[in-house]
Amino acid sequence: MSPLLISLVLSLVVVAGLLAVVAALLIKNDKKNKIMRAAARRSRKTLKQQRASLTRVFRVFNDFLVKEVQAGSDEQLDQAMSVLTAHELRYVRRTTIMGITRLLIEKGRPEGAVRLLGKYIQARRSDQHLYYLEPLLELDKLGLVEGDLHEFCGKFQSSPGDRALEHLAATYDAVDEADRRNFQHLIVEPLSALPHDERNLMDIRFSPEQRHRLVERIKESVAGARPLSLLRLGDGEAYAYPPVPMEGFPLSIFEEDDISFELNWWKARPTAQVRDDLGARIRQAVTHCDILGLPSVYRIIRDLPPPHRRYGELRNQRAFARLLGALGESIPLERKLLTEERCHRIKSALDARLMFELAGMAESVVLVSSWPHLSAKFPSGTKIETIAVPPETADIKVFDTYPAIVEQVRASSKPGTLVLVGAGIVGKIFAHEAKIRGAVALDVGSLLDYMVERKTRTIADLI
Repeated sequence: MSPLLISLVLSLVVVAGLLAVVAALLIKNDKKNKIMRAAARRSRKTLKQQRASLTRVFRVFNDFLVKEVQAGSDEQLDQAMSVLTAHELRYVRRTTIMGITRLLIEKGRPEGAVRLLGKYIQARRSDQHLYYLEPLLELDKLGLVEGDLHEFCGKFQSSPGDRALEHLAATYDAVDEADRRNFQHLIVEPLSALPHDERNLMDIRFSPEQRHRLVERIKESVAGARPLSLLRLGDGEAYAYPPVPMEGFPLSIFEEDDISFELNWWKARPTAQVRDDLGARIRQAVTHCDILGLPSVYRIIRDLPPPHRRYGELRNQRAFARLLGALGESIPLERKLLTEERCHRIKSALDARLMFELAGMAESVVLVSSWPHLSAKFPSGTKIETIAVPPETADIKVFDTYPAIVEQVRASSKPGTLVLVGAGIVGKIFAHEAKIRGAVALDVGSLLDYMVERKTRTIADLI
């Protein structure tokens, strides 16, 4: 065979091989394309099913859950909850689940609350276990919690706040080492450093004895006409305190937070001079108060970031770091009773029943509030004066009128006077001025809103 013929044959073999490879690739790609098209069809079907599921969830959510909980009603809850599967429930916000759980317990239907939490809480979600710790412990005391949830509750039977903080520190899902350091230094360490003696009433939501001690301290001051002030520091009160170094966050973000607070509260911004004066007066009021409400571990748990998110990405998380980081320095703790800042939302603590009882013990009552009809809620015969605070929607802002309100508070406060304040962050100033004049002043915030049947807080806090 000639060399030319051999070369031609080899060329044909190579070409045939290449064609075979191309054909095989085409067949493989065709199969791959068919598989991909089938996967895409399944994906579209799954997405369609998910959308339908979401539509159904939110129809139930909007038509029943929120309205029922806001109204404090449980008439439709069984019907609404029975049509939702455990998978669908996970589309419902955890704050709503908390509100429903609390409502069911309040209405004497704890079995329904257990069923709801059993559907909602995922076994591997430690953050969910902690978030629902309060209702879980209450239900566990009734002997209704079983299995893993019962075992979890057993860890918190004594000193639940301390145990919760230890558990949180051990299980916090940090994004990186900077996140872990921020959380440990600005949240865990300040709460761990609170005094562990009779002044610590941070577990009043679980401890009847601590609630009793708090209430008795206030009653003794009212009965003895001795001055006292109780102030509460939530996330908004961080406005009055300097920023703290947080790795990964520029200091400028705290300035943005302050602007956000102002626009949220007042829909306007005070001048720099007014802002500085408000901050100085608020810090002075906190320094000299007798009972101080602080963000507790339960509030931290409530506002934890979801998995794989950094603590401090949200404004309220930065605010808690700012406040707790100031404890013992800008916020002195000596000679103060310490309790959680949600003490006015805890039954048998600073609730409406106690306000009426204290009013009956006092010589006179002063209400510092934007609700003119609040006085009508008190028993007839109570000597009451109302000092009006501009509502948030008013054209005149409280940061323009607070010096005049301070003068009214001073003129109306004396030993034997009970002053109930619901005026936002500026209310701390009014409570302090009342105490200086010898009164018992309680910063009860949104409790006054609820006393006039205005539910101004989230669903999770309604009950």
